[in-house]
Amino acid sequence: MRCGRFGSPVSAVNLRCDTDTVAGGLAGIYYGIEAIPEKWLSAIAKREEIEELCGKLHLYLSSFGNI
Repeated sequence: MRCGRFGSPVSAVNLRCDTDTVAGGLAGIYYGIEAIPEKWLSAIAKREEIEELCGKLHLYLSSFGNI
């Protein structure tokens, strides 16, 4: 996964099953949302709601001192 750019895990889709989901999730964790191309982000349905929920989840988990 140490490919130096976010786009490389996209090739995992050719492996089938859930490899693309796992590779994408790991890349997101490793590189951060800043590394995801805006073209991909702008295509997410209900993006604002998802980002709000993620923010709330982060605050909740932070209250346990794990983040």
